[in-house]
Amino acid sequence: MSDRKLLNRYYPPDFDPEKLEAGKKVLRAAKKSRNVKKKRMLNIRMLYPFTVRCNGCGDYLYVGTKFNSKVEKVPNEDYLGIPIWRFHGRCTQCGNVIVFRTNPKDGNYELESGGKRSFDPKRDEELAAKSAREMLEEELSLNKDKALQRKVLDTAEEIQTQDILEELRRINKRLMNRDEMEKETLQFLSKERSTLLCQFLDDETQSSQVREKLREEEDFELQRSKWSAHTEAKLLKVSDELLYNNTPFIEKEDSNLYARDEVFMKHIEIKRDCDLFKGYSSEEE
Repeated sequence: MSDRKLLNRYYPPDFDPEKLEAGKKVLRAAKKSRNVKKKRMLNIRMLYPFTVRCNGCGDYLYVGTKFNSKVEKVPNEDYLGIPIWRFHGRCTQCGNVIVFRTNPKDGNYELESGGKRSFDPKRDEELAAKSAREMLEEELSLNKDKALQRKVLDTAEEIQTQDILEELRRINKRLMNRDEMEKETLQFLSKERSTLLCQFLDDETQSSQVREKLREEEDFELQRSKWSAHTEAKLLKVSDELLYNNTPFIEKEDSNLYARDEVFMKHIEIKRDCDLFKGYSSEEE
């Protein structure tokens, strides 16, 4: 109290009031920084939602192990309006910090640091997909010939299927046009039948004409043979009376007739009817 009531103060010779003001500003800024509101984290006692192995000591923290955690909300991150929370815990043996967060998209938790999960669905899915892809690549690399053969067989089967479909289309088209085809077929058959019938009739007509002609020739030859058997060749005297009369005669050797006043003998074949029993119808005078 006595110090506060002192009226006299000592000021050294090198005293500078400006430096004093600068120091006051520094103290004032430090005070403001101390009064800044710190990020507050919730302290929650909870259970580990999965089995994790600590990276510090290698000990396993099984699912359901109790621990004190600090919870904070992840800034500027959410999933469809659902906030994401981050949890900070410690290993029960060595005190190593283990951090994990919520994953509302998959309905699970994601381990960020401090340990390793013994079972991670996402990691297992990736490993399974990777192993399947490797197996497929290995199979393809080892069985290129089989793959090529399979491709050739598939192509041949596809071509065969296309041929079958094309044949079915043709059959359906024929069935659709069945009535028209039947009509056209009947017309064609009728036309062919008419043509064949006409040809047959023409052949019959020609053959009948030929037979008739042959029959006429045979009859003519028969009549000629009969006439030749009953003809009589005689020496006749050609005179004016024979020339003026209409006596039938046929010249046998020379067809030229001389003047009517000339009288000569000429061989003439006269055709007269002859009966085998009665003789000629009239005797030559």
